[in-house]
Amino acid sequence: MHGKRELKVLVQSDSRVAVESLKRAPDAFDPNRELINCCINLIKRKWDCKVEYIDREANLAAKGLAANFENLSLEVTLYK
Repeated sequence: MHGKRELKVLVQSDSRVAVESLKRAPDAFDPNRELINCCINLIKRKWDCKVEYIDREANLAAKGLAANFENLSLEVTLYK
């Protein structure tokens, strides 16, 4: 890939049900079917995207964000 970088995305969730839902086609009667299908289509795009389960207690980043949410700035910074 000359001149192009491969985009790598890691999505972590402390919900086993959510992670498992993204690994298979949703049931026709699943109330979240449209959302799950949209997520699956995003995952299948031309990038390296992994979805994995992480135990809530082991997810220090989410734990810290949740504990300090009120003090966080809503500013977004992108680094290249």
